[in-house]
Amino acid sequence: MKKEALCLLLWIVMIATVKAKCVDFPVAKDDKGKLTGKIFDKKSFESLRYVNVILYHATDSSLYLGTITDKAGSFTIGDVPIGNYYLEANLLGYEKYVSKIFNVGIGNTQLNPIPLAISVKQIKEVNVYNDRPKVEYLLDRKIIHVSKDINSEAGNAVDVLEGVPSVDIDADGQIKVRGSASFTVLIDGKPTIQSGNDALSQIPSNMIKHIELITNPSVRYDSEGVGGIINVIMKRRSSSGTSGLLSGMIGYKDKYQGNGILSHKAGDVNIIAGARLSSLLSTMDSETDKISTQSAGPEYLRIKSDREKLKENYNFYGDLMWELDSMNVVSLSGEVGRTNYDLLLENQTGTSLMEIPKVLNQQSVDDIDRKYDYSNASVHYRHLFKQSGDELTTLFYWGQFTGDDDNQLYKLDQATMRNNDSFLNSKKDGTLSEYQMNVDYSASLSKITKFESGVQMKMIRKYKTQNFEDLGELWNERDELIFQDNSIETKYDILAGYSQFIMQFDKLNIQLGLRAEYFDREIEEETQNETYKLSEWNMLPSFNTSYHWKSNQLQLSYSRRLNRPRSGKLERLPSYDDFYTVRTGNPYLRPEKTNNVSFNFSKMIKRTQVAIESYYIMMDDKHYSRQRELPSGVVEYFYDNIDEGRFLGTELSVNTPLNAWLRINTSIDYYRGNLKGDVGFTNVDKTSDHIKVKMFSLLKLNSTTNVQLAGIYYGAADTPFGRKSDYYIVNMTAMKSMMKRRLTATIRVNNIFDSLKNKTSFIGDNFRTYNTSHYEPYIINFGLTYKFNNYKHSRKTRGDDSSELENEY
Repeated sequence: MKKEALCLLLWIVMIATVKAKCVDFPVAKDDKGKLTGKIFDKKSFESLRYVNVILYHATDSSLYLGTITDKAGSFTIGDVPIGNYYLEANLLGYEKYVSKIFNVGIGNTQLNPIPLAISVKQIKEVNVYNDRPKVEYLLDRKIIHVSKDINSEAGNAVDVLEGVPSVDIDADGQIKVRGSASFTVLIDGKPTIQSGNDALSQIPSNMIKHIELITNPSVRYDSEGVGGIINVIMKRRSSSGTSGLLSGMIGYKDKYQGNGILSHKAGDVNIIAGARLSSLLSTMDSETDKISTQSAGPEYLRIKSDREKLKENYNFYGDLMWELDSMNVVSLSGEVGRTNYDLLLENQTGTSLMEIPKVLNQQSVDDIDRKYDYSNASVHYRHLFKQSGDELTTLFYWGQFTGDDDNQLYKLDQATMRNNDSFLNSKKDGTLSEYQMNVDYSASLSKITKFESGVQMKMIRKYKTQNFEDLGELWNERDELIFQDNSIETKYDILAGYSQFIMQFDKLNIQLGLRAEYFDREIEEETQNETYKLSEWNMLPSFNTSYHWKSNQLQLSYSRRLNRPRSGKLERLPSYDDFYTVRTGNPYLRPEKTNNVSFNFSKMIKRTQVAIESYYIMMDDKHYSRQRELPSGVVEYFYDNIDEGRFLGTELSVNTPLNAWLRINTSIDYYRGNLKGDVGFTNVDKTSDHIKVKMFSLLKLNSTTNVQLAGIYYGAADTPFGRKSDYYIVNMTAMKSMMKRRLTATIRVNNIFDSLKNKTSFIGDNFRTYNTSHYEPYIINFGLTYKFNNYKHSRKTRGDDSSELENEY
């Protein structure tokens, strides 16, 4: 690692040299003066803080110096050579101000107070609110406005993403972004120790300001996640005082959620504290048929299963933001929580040598009890350089995850008592620690060019053990499976550096950068005395550009991303679903490497937003979950690499208000995928078509009552070794606001027509499997949200659109 660290250090020194040369403007040696001024809101006459003030030479429009205003809206630029200049003032949400040419002489030159006007045209307030599209397209991301979805009052982040064209949520609640389950979740730009699915399902949607979907992230971001990044921006109080929110949900069949948050702002300190709890029970029944041509084991096997999955979560979090002065801001945040996961799988099994059995004469129960505690903390510091307007940010992050997994699988006799001869008890214990440090620097090189650079270091350490107890005769007969206690230690080290340029013209924006990453992975199986190592360098470029005119916008973007498999896909620690199904990891699994090109067009036609997004994904070493039959007839699930995957797709979305009381949001997503390569001893070359249709209609009955009807259709598609069927789901949500909008009631019904059924087939070497899964119908939830000390929206911008702090509860 010393060699790699030295290379990155030289990288940063070179970058600093480039920056120094770029901003080393000549300074006259003659007499100098000082320039002072003040900036205020044209309408409210309030002083404006954090306004970017840039001073230009009048002769050639070259940049001389920049600064920002303080708490009183004042600014000072010292050591200004006497001469003619003009000044530019910028603040997000306000119209740009450009002064007339003025002269700076010896001594102090005091400018007249500068008014800034809000850039939004003042039309009828109700129309502005209603016609704002749910999705907004920026240079390198899509902004999903949570307030446009009535699920935001009593759902979670997953419910909000349900209507986004690029996001899929399968029948089992797993999220995919453009077909990939590999994506990164950030909360206010900070990492989380939890998996993406777990983190999103635990964030109450009524506490979300907006969600950023970044399918082609710039080099500033970690390269992990083929599908991109989901960045959840939370609400934060912008005016002094105390306020809060309480919400709860209760549902049919043992479902409930609750969360509360309290916010207090006094002077330059903003404190947030909150708690969440949830308990969600879901059910599913399935039927699996396996036909085998091997000599050993049954030729025909049928398994009928009933699954109950209970997931409980308790979470406490806090955040403190302290504005030390106009130039420095420190933010401290932390979170602790526990998740209990109980899965009960009751199986009825029949085996036969002649035909698929109709009589299921064996019963077994798989009881999985999983508990894990998690905690994370971060320190974020931001410094603005007053004279230049440059910015330095640092992030220190720590996260820890500890858990245990108790898996009991046993056979039942006719009296439904345990039979110890076929009993298996597997216990797993593990810890995971993650450490991360980011240092980022941005500077204005000229009137139109911005430069960004930074370094990142990340370390992940995981230790996991598995012990087997009470092995019955049925298990001891399976010689090909080693039921031996095992310990696995996994280490990840990542060191990265990046640089990028951002150019902003009148109608054209360009972002171009390069990221270098060194990755080192080591997996040690202590019991087996095996070590698996992987070290590699990767150069990861990104490019984003957008061109807008009138109500039209074109975007072209490219990024190279990675999907480094986490320990769950790598560990050779077996987990049994039943007596005939086992899941293991593959320590030889290589990272996926993806090149992603996107071309987007969006247009406003009167009040209708139309967007077309086309993408081409070139993936090498794609991960695929495959099956193989072991000699005893057991089917093993594990991950492997396919040489290449190619995906060409188009998303069409139309968001239109048909009239004052009805809005329709429709999207169609189609892509063609091709997988090619050798998987084990099997050659794969398969092309498949995928289609998805979403339609959301929002009906406004009156000023306080809304109803939303959502329908989603997933088309049938081929897989590398089989096929999956089509299915659809229809959900409905109704919302009623009361007590001057302080109290909101919602009722939501999911899977109204009991249509959530998933059929899959798999053709393997010497065997075939067919599965049908039927998920719980008529899921009914009722929720209440109460806001106390509510207040009106007030504007406050810190100049960073990735972490704006101007929203309220």
